[in-house]
Amino acid sequence: MPYIDEDNHGSSKARSEAQQLRALQLSAMSRVYEGADRILTGDPITVSIVSDGPAVTWSDGETIYINEKHIKDMSMEMLTKMSGLNYHELAHHFYTPREGTTLVKYVATNGYFTAFNILEDQRIETLLCARYPSVIDRKSTRLNSSHLGISYAVFCLK
Repeated sequence: MPYIDEDNHGSSKARSEAQQLRALQLSAMSRVYEGADRILTGDPITVSIVSDGPAVTWSDGETIYINEKHIKDMSMEMLTKMSGLNYHELAHHFYTPREGTTLVKYVATNGYFTAFNILEDQRIETLLCARYPSVIDRKSTRLNSSHLGISYAVFCLK
């Protein structure tokens, strides 16, 4: 199961009904995103909702991680935001150069990671919009990258 309920592993303490409902919702969310991502890429991508991490979302190229602490509720607004962030990480899977490439080695050697990441985020979102123009509509294009507190929006105009 992609969502790991870390609070109750090895614990005999029963969860409340609200905790059970949240665990079920998070598990369903990860399965839906994982299924959609696998269809779009044709790759065995996994989506894992974890209890904490370095950002709201991040990816290692095989797994997209979503930080549970940033999922406040299951409102349409929150689900739209999480969908945008999932697609943002999926765009990294499609387009971002992997470790070991000449470009990534140059960026790491010269300390340009922050600048590279900001520019790369804009580039991949533009490419994703071009590849799948119907995936992201004008109302849900705030993909809210939070690198150094910078937020930006990408608008895919049809």
